[in-house]
Amino acid sequence: MLTKDEKRKIKKQQRRKERGLGGRSAMQAQQNLSRLEDLIAFDREQMQADDFDLVIGFDEVGRGCMAGPVCTAAYALDLKSELFGSEFSALVNFQAHSLEPLDEEVDEVTQTIETLALLNDSKKVAKSRRDELCSSLQNVDGSLMSIDFRTAQEIDETSIIACIWKSMRENFFRILEGRFEQAKVLLLVDGPKVIQDLSLRGAEGDEAISIIQVPVVRGDSQSFCIAAASNLAKQARDRYMQEQALKYPGYGWETNVGYGTAEHTTAMQKQGLNDEHRRSFSLK
Repeated sequence: MLTKDEKRKIKKQQRRKERGLGGRSAMQAQQNLSRLEDLIAFDREQMQADDFDLVIGFDEVGRGCMAGPVCTAAYALDLKSELFGSEFSALVNFQAHSLEPLDEEVDEVTQTIETLALLNDSKKVAKSRRDELCSSLQNVDGSLMSIDFRTAQEIDETSIIACIWKSMRENFFRILEGRFEQAKVLLLVDGPKVIQDLSLRGAEGDEAISIIQVPVVRGDSQSFCIAAASNLAKQARDRYMQEQALKYPGYGWETNVGYGTAEHTTAMQKQGLNDEHRRSFSLK
């Protein structure tokens, strides 16, 4: 008969197996948790450097596609968010440096941490895990988010970059408007440039809101909020293109989501273009 200690050990081993904490999986889990530490620390340090009240990360998906909209997302956290708290940081640090699971009474928190540890550049997050990740992101205490689409027609009428800036501005206003009477807001924008033509809309009280923008090259691998925005935008756009694949079969959008793969370009030549194709991008 097994002793209590032996039963406890077997139970822990089983839980580790279920959570993928063994061998190479354990190493990957530790790497993910260490990355999560770094992503959160980046945003926390940026906020604390100049006493910001709110940080908003921005990213886009679909810039180079031949069909479908461009999608941008914004993800915001205030300084009081649980992610920036010492208790949460201690739990992440513990998990990052130990293969042993936490006590059972904090298993729900442990699971949240391990799910958030999947956060990375959206191109590096497995599709099978993105929904779980995005659900956890939406449930983070103190978080705000907005997603916006700009159509293929609008891209053709203006330009892809104009649509990206317009979309990001709209996300900014959705997050901010009506929620803060006074705030110092930090905007972290993925890439080498900040959002163009961004200003407050002149509503009463806007003078109490101040904004500073910081471009972050490869921001989706450095900032928690930018990486969160990246994954939310990709989830939303991929879902949209999969829906359009049913309406316009034969282009392979259920897998290529509008990018110029061989399958897609061949179908464009054979079937022609439809309303989702960007004429300014598509084959002549």
